[in-house]
Amino acid sequence: MLVVLGIVALSLIVVGYNAISVTDTTAKARQERFAARLLEAEISSLPDQQRSATVWDDAVLNTELRDDDWIDGNLGAWMQDYFGHDESYLLDRDDRPIFASINEERQPLDVFDARAEDIAPLVGRLRALMSEASLNVENPYEELAEVSVVSAVHLDTGPAIVAIVPIISDTGEIAQVPGSENLHVAVRYLDAEFARTIGDPIELRQVTFSDDGSSDDLARVPVTDSDGAPVTWLVWTPERPGMGLFFSVLPVLFASAVAIAFFLWWIIQRLLRVSKQLRTSEERLQQSQRLEAVGQLTGGIAHDFNNLLTIIMGNTEAIQDRLGPDHPLRPSADLTALAADRAADLTSRLLAFSRKQALQPQVTDLNAVVSGMEGMLRRTITKDIDIRIVAAADLWRTEVDPAQIESALLNLAINSRDAMPEGGVLTIETANVALDEDYVASEPGLTAGEFAMISVSDNGHGIAKEQLGRVFEPFFTTKPVGKGTGLGLSMVYGFVKQTGGHISVYSEPGNGTTVKIYFPRYYGTTPAPAGKVQEKAALPGQETILIVEDDSLISQQLSSQLTDLGYSVLAAPAGAAALAILKERRDIDLLLTDIILPGGMNGQQVAEAAKAINPQLKLLYTSGYSENAIIHHGRLAPGTELLSKPYRRSELALKIRQVLEA
Repeated sequence: MLVVLGIVALSLIVVGYNAISVTDTTAKARQERFAARLLEAEISSLPDQQRSATVWDDAVLNTELRDDDWIDGNLGAWMQDYFGHDESYLLDRDDRPIFASINEERQPLDVFDARAEDIAPLVGRLRALMSEASLNVENPYEELAEVSVVSAVHLDTGPAIVAIVPIISDTGEIAQVPGSENLHVAVRYLDAEFARTIGDPIELRQVTFSDDGSSDDLARVPVTDSDGAPVTWLVWTPERPGMGLFFSVLPVLFASAVAIAFFLWWIIQRLLRVSKQLRTSEERLQQSQRLEAVGQLTGGIAHDFNNLLTIIMGNTEAIQDRLGPDHPLRPSADLTALAADRAADLTSRLLAFSRKQALQPQVTDLNAVVSGMEGMLRRTITKDIDIRIVAAADLWRTEVDPAQIESALLNLAINSRDAMPEGGVLTIETANVALDEDYVASEPGLTAGEFAMISVSDNGHGIAKEQLGRVFEPFFTTKPVGKGTGLGLSMVYGFVKQTGGHISVYSEPGNGTTVKIYFPRYYGTTPAPAGKVQEKAALPGQETILIVEDDSLISQQLSSQLTDLGYSVLAAPAGAAALAILKERRDIDLLLTDIILPGGMNGQQVAEAAKAINPQLKLLYTSGYSENAIIHHGRLAPGTELLSKPYRRSELALKIRQVLEA
């Protein structure tokens, strides 16, 4: 039955989606029809606008007298101001300019030279039409008054509409020899103002003119010349009423099979009706970005590997303890431990890129971080590289994880070192930076504001332009095989984004690379530094610990390690079982729970229920990552104790003592 209902629901969704597509396509086509009509009407109105002052006895007389002041006041600046024309020209019977005006300013006649070649075909066509209209007509002024030529033309300044009409007597009392009439030329640019003239009446979004009319995502209407060839395109973002309405009710569709059928039927009917009514703006569908998709994948992989590494590292430590330093298998065990450490470092970098690591932010002075790392950097970087530090005075403080900043700086410094095999200059600089709206407009996801900036620059071989867009991808590297993992910049990128900052890379092949990191300014008061926690040796204990872990291998290993340390250990595979044990055993001192658990309760929910049973119970969380449970926006909730996988037995023992004795 469920399968049948599922098939029915899926079929209805497909039908509904098709109906939505038809609705959006219809809405787009309707907009294109309306825009085409308005565009045609606006273009065809140009000759009528000209005739308001060219079919006039005074116009005939004053143009023959070459009265430039009268011409400018009636056929030049006045017409441009009143009708919005951009250029006006008068041509004599030989099609030579006798008047020129651009943007309401009278111009020398030779400015027409730049237009003559483009306008000449239209002038010739108008002369032919005038000859045809006056053929065998004694006084053809009425016929000539209706003759005009208007067409889109690509001028040297861009696309424009050019309209040409003859200057004709309105009474017929002024005799005009056919073919001797002066001509009036009006030019209207196809610019943003013209586009708004078309778009505003029908509320088109982001309307403009474009030379490219091939995009399927945009609605478009061609602006053609007299031969029907497109000169430019009127383009805009079309309304999508169907898709917006569909997603607004999508959650309801999954309530039940009956509800799905009913609501889909309802929405299809609604879509057919609203297709002619909706004009409001609809939200664009957001596409998943490539880095976000890769981050989700790498985060999941890193989490699973951390579980495996926890087992490997724990058992390797146990083997090392049981093998003496001179045992023939001890080197193999040591190599296994070293490989596990390297694998743990890789998974840590993957979690940093996917923004699923737990951060411990503090109010931090970036100058102090750089100063504290200077000695280590000089030991790490070869002597033929000159390290220069430029620290800004009165640098704004920021709230970040200092350990992650140090790791990011070290990664960037190593990248710079590798880019300068023959030596060079490595510059680390800090500065206060205010990013305005103009800058952030070109940077998706970035908001304007004040930032503490730290940059790392080198004068190495640089990065090719075609590779710059990929430098933050995990496992992408420009280094030779075996010289890098491709995770350094990925880790830095993930940390910066998780902190709410911004990172940019500028590079030129042969001239070096600059990486700038912007951290939001901290506006609060600087808290007093916390005293350093004195580390205790991994001493045994006698308390009772309840382990909540769904992975049986990890649970067995934890139980074994804690038992060896002298603790009494209880284990549960899920939250419900753990709570049942807590209700029976009030002597439990510590709850050690994974974040991600089966059975409908995560680690935080189990901990909250456990504290309700035993308020004195101490809590310690452990996880490969914990994006949604106890970490808020990548930051540990106040008072949270977390032991990140993978961990060594000594780290486990020390953390447990710290929590129990807190």
